[in-house]
Amino acid sequence: MPMNSQPQKISGRKQLSDPFFSEDALNTLFQNIQDNDIITENAVLEKGIPLDLSDEEISSCYKLCWQLFDRHVDIIAFRKIISEIALCREPGAEARLLYKHVRARFKHLRFARVYFDQRHCYAFAMNFFTAILGNLQDSFKNKRKPSMCFLAFWANILVRTPFYNLVRRDTDNYIPSSRKGLRNFLEAENIKLAEAAASSRLTAKKFHDLRKIISRKVAFYDSLRVIRPSKELDNISLYLATINGLMGNMHDRLIEQKFSGTLDYHKDEFPMPPDVQKRILHFLAMH
Repeated sequence: MPMNSQPQKISGRKQLSDPFFSEDALNTLFQNIQDNDIITENAVLEKGIPLDLSDEEISSCYKLCWQLFDRHVDIIAFRKIISEIALCREPGAEARLLYKHVRARFKHLRFARVYFDQRHCYAFAMNFFTAILGNLQDSFKNKRKPSMCFLAFWANILVRTPFYNLVRRDTDNYIPSSRKGLRNFLEAENIKLAEAAASSRLTAKKFHDLRKIISRKVAFYDSLRVIRPSKELDNISLYLATINGLMGNMHDRLIEQKFSGTLDYHKDEFPMPPDVQKRILHFLAMH
């Protein structure tokens, strides 16, 4: 793409389905997503971290994530589950699994929008709805029935009204990032990561914000390694998934303490976990 050209907006099923990825590619991506917090203690990084993608790879990564969402989310079944939870009925094992999988696809596409779209930010409706789903999942996982009922009531409204059309408009409204724009965003994100990782103490909120960056990075390389298969990219995802899993386990404990009233999520500080800090700093040093 010439430096002075403007990226063309890509929208609509026809454009976002070209190229049309195979079910094998979509299943590979979803397996990557499911493995994005598996801890592998001996995961190592031996080579530099790639930051440069071609124009074709940038648009293909977003289209891959969009197709996983568009073709694999049964929104009718999902609405039924949310309706049941809105009636203050805790979801069973099968419903929880379906809920988890649908939310994972929402969340992954939201991350894809941040990286591969020219605007490099969350789209409002998609982000708001995905956040509601995350808070709702935390509520029924931790058996917080009042908040579960409250959040499910709103989620049930949002998923059945014109608001959900806004969510879909966000998913379909895609302007490809330039190569330079993506690289600049990745480098700026690494600076934030370095600043947070250098902290000796932090709150649960800051810890969660740090984990969000790691989760996004796992999603980035999980998408790229479907488009550009390589052992090196597999190793990067494995390494980041380990950090994500370690942080996720700790954040689960922080959420439990928050709900039990023993932790002020926004004010109480604790030491940065040394194993997490060490891994993050090594990841940054490999760039």
